[in-house]
Amino acid sequence: MPAPSAAAGSLAGTSALVHAPAPLPPGEQSRLRALHSYRILDTPPEPPFDDLALLAAMICGTPVALVSFVDEDRQWFKAMVGCTERQTSRDLSFCAHAILGDDLLVVPDTTLDPRFAANPLVAGEPRIRFYAGAPLRSPAGAALGTLCVIDYAPRELTAHQADALRVLARQVVHHMEMQGSVDTLADEVARRERAEASLYESEARTHAIVYTAADAIVTVDENGTIESVNAAAELLFGYDASELVGRNLALLVPRHLHADHTSFLHQMTHNSDAWLGGRREFEGRRKDGSSFPMDLTVSEAHVGGQRVFTGIARDLTERRRAQEAQLQMERRLQEGQKLESLGVLAGGIAHDFNNLLVPILGNAELAMSHAPAGSLLATYLEEIEAAAHQAASLAGQMLAYSGKGQFVISRIDLNALIGEMHNLLHAGLGRNSELRYELADALPLIDGDVSQVRQVILNLVLNASEAITDAGGVITVRTLLTGDVRSLGGVAQLEPDYGGAHVVLQVGDTGAGIDEAVRERIFEPFFTTRSAGRGLGLPATLGIVRGHGGGISVQSAPGRGATFTVAFPASVSAPQPAPPVPTSDIATGISGTILVVDDEESVRNVAARALRHAGFSVLTAKDGHEAVQCFDEHAAEITCVLMDMTMPRMGGEASLSRIRSLRPNAPVVMTSGYSERSITLPAERGLAFLQKPFTIDQLIATVCEAIAAV
Repeated sequence: MPAPSAAAGSLAGTSALVHAPAPLPPGEQSRLRALHSYRILDTPPEPPFDDLALLAAMICGTPVALVSFVDEDRQWFKAMVGCTERQTSRDLSFCAHAILGDDLLVVPDTTLDPRFAANPLVAGEPRIRFYAGAPLRSPAGAALGTLCVIDYAPRELTAHQADALRVLARQVVHHMEMQGSVDTLADEVARRERAEASLYESEARTHAIVYTAADAIVTVDENGTIESVNAAAELLFGYDASELVGRNLALLVPRHLHADHTSFLHQMTHNSDAWLGGRREFEGRRKDGSSFPMDLTVSEAHVGGQRVFTGIARDLTERRRAQEAQLQMERRLQEGQKLESLGVLAGGIAHDFNNLLVPILGNAELAMSHAPAGSLLATYLEEIEAAAHQAASLAGQMLAYSGKGQFVISRIDLNALIGEMHNLLHAGLGRNSELRYELADALPLIDGDVSQVRQVILNLVLNASEAITDAGGVITVRTLLTGDVRSLGGVAQLEPDYGGAHVVLQVGDTGAGIDEAVRERIFEPFFTTRSAGRGLGLPATLGIVRGHGGGISVQSAPGRGATFTVAFPASVSAPQPAPPVPTSDIATGISGTILVVDDEESVRNVAARALRHAGFSVLTAKDGHEAVQCFDEHAAEITCVLMDMTMPRMGGEASLSRIRSLRPNAPVVMTSGYSERSITLPAERGLAFLQKPFTIDQLIATVCEAIAAV
């Protein structure tokens, strides 16, 4: 049987099964007499049979093809492609099964077929995985053997290939008939004419099959001289057949690989068993000089006493592109998941941090109200209050990174906003930096928070300024309009629906550039390469852009500067009016009992002190369950509820629903360390939101507004 291919992989063993030879066909003795009458067994190789075996391998794309005859106790091969043995035992024969049927026997995967799974040629070397055999039947109907193809990997035959294999099998029988006839000369001549006509027709059909095959087929001699090519090869390499036949195969190999090609050709001709049959990837060269990857399978045959090698090639360019696109998609997905996880972490930290700042700010304000003006104590308290406000700003940046920052949406003209910021941007530049503008005309507006978008522009320009070296450089602020942000390349962190018009902001610099290791972490919170700074500028920028439904990317290389690209969706809806700024003026004349609900004791205490200081009575509860119970008992006296959104046992939303079911018009102020845009609240009268950390004035004003709205 055939020698194993170099590319053949190891298969699972089949020791649990027992191999059984094929049963004898009906009329076995008559079949053997018909086979022996052709006197073909143990005869030397002949070109017609070799040619038909080679065509079968080429058409079916297999490393092995055989013209096989099933004798009494053996299987003998008249013609072989990719095989070194002349015969094998009939007990191991696949063809002994094929002659039992009237038509083609196809075994897509031998390891899944109980007739062959335990065959030593399947379980052991050469590990045959695919077989297809067309019976060779005499004119009287006797099954003499098969024309078969073999592969070392599972596969299927196309209908086109199956028909071709049947045609070639009939041609084998035609050749046998021509050689074994003992008719009279006249009958012989007539039969030969008929056979030759049939052969011509069959060869024409076979040639058409090969010529129109989807894969490129190139045949060369052992010196590498091209003997034939099909239409697919002409299309793949860009040459006409007349330009290739008679030329050396090196013409189709890139020049820088000629030495490797010569070495491969030498090894193929002197150690063919190690190179033939398996699929390998090579680089091909077209007529225009361009290179491309291809999958190549090489088979060997002996035609007219000469060795002939046939290569079947398939262009891998599109497959490589698809693989690269898939890889890029996976990288972006991983990067997005990492940044999303960091955003969740940053948002959670900011939320807890804001909860901690509530008692710090509140107690500092309350203490200030008792401290003598201008005293040392008042100075200390002012510094505590200022530090707490700075900490709140830091927490706000973390919320911005998480995409949960507080936005006041309005209609923004990006070009006009950049113009308004001209002096501010120039003030932040280093002495060696030059600022240039390339602003597109007639840009559509965007829906966003002006202060947040302003922060994005400022962060990117200041970041670019810090990248400029002492030698000086240029910072370019550019705007443009695009209908497809994918055309900008590398835009990451986009909302799922990224179609439609986008207003694009690009800030580029001619500074030192960013290497790949830093670029992969540049949007991570607290990551910085500078001695000064907290590493929150770019992460906050990412969060703001993401919160606006946009995308951001960076393109850079060491020594080539950097360009940050931000894409905002163009405005398609009317902006919502900005909410009024809370003021404590409305507090005049309002009093009553406030139910303060928060799982953080320090937050409850400072809110209660502030409300009592403003003249309210206060009840407290540590979670939603306790709050509902308290409200049920004191519903008549409770004027308003101040309640945290996130609590154990029963959260803010569930508690709100229960309280409003007890008294539908009850004024309620919901609080959270997250911003209002990340909280889902119904639009109802007497329902307000207050983000932590808050000042006492903001607390009193919001509570009074909720009471006054009912």
